[in-house]
Amino acid sequence: MRPLVDSPSVLTRSLTSLRRRPTVSWLACGVICLAGASVRCTAQKRLSALQKPPFTLSRVSITEFGQLIWRPDTDYFNSPGPVRILLEDTVRNETILLIADDAEGSPNDTIKVKGKLRLERPEGLITGRMLEFRPDDQTGSLLDAVASAGGARVYGSKIELMPKQVLVARNASATTCSLDRPDFRISARELRMSANGTMKARDVSIWLGGTKVFVLPYFEKKFGQQVSSPFPLPGYSKDLGLRYRIAGDFRSDSKTSFDYDIGLSLKRTPTGTIAFEQDTGSPAEDAPPPKQRAALSAEPLRSALESESPLMQGSTTSSRAINRGTFYGVLSANAPVYKRNRTDLRVSRLPEAGIRNSYLLGREELGVNDEAGARPRSPRNRAWVANTEFSLGRYEELPTGTETARLGFRADISSPAISIFPRLAVRVGATGFGGRYGTGDSYAILAPDMEISYMLRTDTRLGAGYSYQKGFGQTPFLFDRTDVRQELRLQYSVLGPKWGYDVLVNYDLERKRAYDTMLGLMRRFDCMEVGVAYRTRSQGFNLILNLLPGALSSRHKHASH
Repeated sequence: MRPLVDSPSVLTRSLTSLRRRPTVSWLACGVICLAGASVRCTAQKRLSALQKPPFTLSRVSITEFGQLIWRPDTDYFNSPGPVRILLEDTVRNETILLIADDAEGSPNDTIKVKGKLRLERPEGLITGRMLEFRPDDQTGSLLDAVASAGGARVYGSKIELMPKQVLVARNASATTCSLDRPDFRISARELRMSANGTMKARDVSIWLGGTKVFVLPYFEKKFGQQVSSPFPLPGYSKDLGLRYRIAGDFRSDSKTSFDYDIGLSLKRTPTGTIAFEQDTGSPAEDAPPPKQRAALSAEPLRSALESESPLMQGSTTSSRAINRGTFYGVLSANAPVYKRNRTDLRVSRLPEAGIRNSYLLGREELGVNDEAGARPRSPRNRAWVANTEFSLGRYEELPTGTETARLGFRADISSPAISIFPRLAVRVGATGFGGRYGTGDSYAILAPDMEISYMLRTDTRLGAGYSYQKGFGQTPFLFDRTDVRQELRLQYSVLGPKWGYDVLVNYDLERKRAYDTMLGLMRRFDCMEVGVAYRTRSQGFNLILNLLPGALSSRHKHASH
C-alpha cells in the first residue's frame, strides 16, 4: 500500500503497513504527493520531538478507515466515516482499541468522536457516543455510555474516565448481573467505580428485579467480593421480637475498613457498634478489606477453626491478604455477645483498641476447578494460618453490671485441609485467650479443636468438629469466660447451582444436650442469593441477601476485534 504522503512521521510509518479502503482518488493522491515536499522538513522536526520523553505511546495505528484527512505538520487527522484506531502504551504494556463511526484529533493530544463508539481497554469494554479521549493518560469522557469495570456493568448519561482506571458515572446504574434484566441493580446520581470493584455512590436506590426496595444517601461496597445485607433486613426472635439490623461501611477498601452496625428491636434498647480497621502495611489493591472485628466482637470465644471459613464456603483471602498487620478500634453500646449457656449478655466497649497480625505459613493452592473467591466443590489444600492479637479496652457488661479495664491477648493457629482419602479431609487448630483486668484478676483459656469433612458428592458435605476449652484463673466478666468445655459440631451442607441448604447442630458433650441448631435455606440466582435461617437457641428467623461478585457473560466482557 502507498503512504498518503512521503513523510517519515510516526503516523505515516504506521499507515504504510496498514490496509484501507480504496476511496481516495488518484487525483487526491497526486495532490498529496506534490504537497509532500513542502511538509517534509516540518514532519521530520515533529518526528524528533515525538521520540523524546515524556511521550509514552510508541505506536498509533489507524488500521481501517473509509476516508482519511491528515495534516502531518500538526499530527491532526479526520476520518468522517467508520474508523479503527489501535493505541499501544509501552509504560503499562497495554493496548487500547477504538472503533468509531468517525474520529478526529491528534494521537498525542485529544481524539474526539461525534457518533457511536466502542473503546476496548484492559480494564473492560466501554460503549457510547460523543467521546473525548486523551491517549497519553487514558482519560476522557463520553455520553450515554455502558462500561465494564470492577466486575460490574455501569450505565451513565455521562461517564468520565479518570486516572488510575476509575470511572465516574452521572445519572448512573450498576449491576454485577449478566442478564439483560438483572436480578438487582443500584441507581445513583453519581457513582464512582474502581478497577478493583470498589463502588462509591451518592443518592442511591437499590432495586430487586423491577422494584425499588431501599434508598440511601451514600453507598460504598467492594464488589470484588460477596456483599452481605446491602440494606437493612428484618428479623425476629423470642427475646427481641421484630428487629432490624442496619449495617454498612463508611469506607471499605483493601487497606481500610470502617463499619457500623446498629440493631433496633421492639423489646430492648438499641445496640450499636462502630469498628475501624487499618492495615499497617501495603496490601495488594485486589485484597479483601481487613474485616475481623464484627465476628470476634460478637463471639469472643470463637475457636481457630470457627474463625476460618468452612470448606464449603471458600475464602476470598489469598496469601497477599492473610500476611497482614492491622490496627483496629471498636466503640460499642449494648452489643449482644454470643454465649453458649446464656442469651442475655450485652457488652459495651468504651472503647477497645488493638493490633492484629496474621500470617500465612506456607503457600496456598487452589483446587483444579476453583477460582480465588469462589466456593470450592471439594476439599482443597491450604496453608497453615496463624493470628496474634493484643488489645486494651474498658468494658461494661449487662445484665451483670460489671465494668473494668482489660489488657487482652489472643493467638490461634489452624492447619490446611489434610486429605486422608480422596473425599475425606481433616483440619486441626488451637486457640489461646488471656486477659489482665483492672480488678487485679488474670484469666486464660486454652482451646484445641479438630474438624473432619467428608464430601458425599461434589456439592454435598458432611462435617463434624470437636473443641475443648480449659480455663485458668479468674475473670470478673461472663462474656470472656469459658462456658461449654466440650463441644461437638455436626454439619450437613448442600450447595447446588440453584439451591443450597445447611443443617448445623451444636452439642454440649458434658451436659449431653444440643444447645443450638441452625437451619438455612438459600436460592442462588445469576448474581444474588436470597434465603432464610432459623436458630433454635434464639427461636428466631433471619433473612439472607447476598450480592455476588461479577461473573459477567462473554457478551459483556472485553472482546478483541
